[in-house]
Amino acid sequence: MAQKNNNNNKIALVLPPGLWATNRFPLGLMSISSYLTQHGYANDIVDSAFLAEHGLDKRINLPETVENLLVDYLKNYPIVGITCMIMNQDSVIRMTKEIKKVSPDTVVILGGAQPTLFPDIFLENKADFVVRGEGEQTLLELTRTIFNKENHFGQLKGISFKKNRRIKHNAAREFLKPEEIPSPDFKKVNMPHYLMLSESIIRGVPLKAAMVMASRGCPYACVYCANERLTGRRVRYRNKESIFREIKLLKEKYGAEGIWLADDTLTVNKKHVANICSIMKELNMVWGGQARVDAISEQMVKQMKESGCVQLDFGVESGTDRILEMINKGTT
Repeated sequence: MAQKNNNNNKIALVLPPGLWATNRFPLGLMSISSYLTQHGYANDIVDSAFLAEHGLDKRINLPETVENLLVDYLKNYPIVGITCMIMNQDSVIRMTKEIKKVSPDTVVILGGAQPTLFPDIFLENKADFVVRGEGEQTLLELTRTIFNKENHFGQLKGISFKKNRRIKHNAAREFLKPEEIPSPDFKKVNMPHYLMLSESIIRGVPLKAAMVMASRGCPYACVYCANERLTGRRVRYRNKESIFREIKLLKEKYGAEGIWLADDTLTVNKKHVANICSIMKELNMVWGGQARVDAISEQMVKQMKESGCVQLDFGVESGTDRILEMINKGTT
């Protein structure tokens, strides 16, 4: 949540304004924020709270006004990190150019799906660095290097940058170990907005619902999916205790009535599913998640239903085997 900025040692982590209307947490930014805080680096997450702080009605669509105000606000930070998906690319590039125009010394770092897949596009449009893949450790090391005024960027894994007008892509960063994955920082975001009554989390079910990512990674290799580059094909499961604490906090402190499991493919591991079911049953939560048609069983569905699961999403990308083969879906 944006705060009055009088501290030139803070990092701004920005959710693009085009995503401010959604009720879905920026889990990536929230996890990165926790990781930076744990290692001593103060940071703010800039999300929809920015509108109220600047007297703008969130229902009014004023993209240029918001972007201009946001750029003026962000120029006070030494480091600005912006997450980006394909639908936000134009907006993020515009903001990057404007930030660099009004404050050339501000370091603009981009991350998320689109910069990970196409870093050159952003580096050619004034971004100083692109963080590829998981951002926690890479952004921490990059931040430390910038604040220490060191110049060994060529040694940092997981970044792309320009040197002597040529783009360099450093080696990929190893993914975090399960025990290293931090819980998201809920204090930094506009929780009343995310926890408002909505049908958009567990779709079609009006609830005060929150998102939780209990694992990272997906073992499948669908060609259209960026997750192999973002979180890897080896699934890393958070321990049951940390998942329980997070959901209990969301229920008791923030009033969550339902939980959406944001795991890429929730049902890959039977033990993981059993842990989730046990947690949801103990906390008496309505919940949902994502599965595959070939990673589910009648017994598992019964177990999930008994623990409060009301919805499972299945990716059904095509009704023809020819297309499914082309995209390497692995199902018929």
